[in-house]
Amino acid sequence: MKHFLLRYVTAVLVLMLFEYVDFTGLSEMLNRWQTQITLYGISYFIDASYISSDMLIVSSQLKLQITQACNGMLPFFFYLAGVAASRTSLWEKLLWSIIGYVVITIANVGRIVSVYYLSKTDPTWFDPAHHVAGNLLMVSVVMALLLLFFKKAKPDSV
Repeated sequence: MKHFLLRYVTAVLVLMLFEYVDFTGLSEMLNRWQTQITLYGISYFIDASYISSDMLIVSSQLKLQITQACNGMLPFFFYLAGVAASRTSLWEKLLWSIIGYVVITIANVGRIVSVYYLSKTDPTWFDPAHHVAGNLLMVSVVMALLLLFFKKAKPDSV
């Protein structure tokens, strides 16, 4: 367990460094790509006339911007660190990383759409919907995925 925690913390630190200290432009490119995927998913639930670049127009006074912190990459990186730190085969890590990415992206689209409609109904609901319920949803999804991964993935016989 001690070795897993050390590998997990190291993976989180490396991924956060990659996310926030980008020397190559790769992180910026990845975040733009993820934001576009998120907006594509959102467009199935919110009319395109309310989507402008990376913003959702709730009203003339309230616009929601999909930033690096809101596009779903951070929860995915916390999940990915857990998968990377495990003692499973590369194949299982790749498979569970893809599963986690898809589930987290879908959950994030649902989170943003919910925040949008709740804020459209009553703008005072934005803060609790975004900062409390939305974050709890994403933490719950990541934890559930990690628990499922640890239960289903087969440890390497190393």
